[in-house]
Amino acid sequence: MNDMMNCMKYLWERIERKNWSESAKYKCLLCLLSAVFGASGLLAWLAVRSWICGTIGGMLCFIGCPMVVSWFVAFFYTCNHSFHNGSGPAV
Repeated sequence: MNDMMNCMKYLWERIERKNWSESAKYKCLLCLLSAVFGASGLLAWLAVRSWICGTIGGMLCFIGCPMVVSWFVAFFYTCNHSFHNGSGPAV
């Protein structure tokens, strides 16, 4: 769990350095987290496809469910941390 928080903190700091608006930073975070969680779902599906859910529908479930979870992760993380607008220095 601690490794995931370190990863989120690193990702958050990298996005925060960009000179983008708050909404663009939030959209970038959602896209990146969706891609990472979707890739982990794909790897999980590849590992178990010969035993269970070897169909395309199973693959979509293994990829889609983690992507939806990533939206909640991003929401809860942004509840405690906020992006600063890229138009000026952070206060």
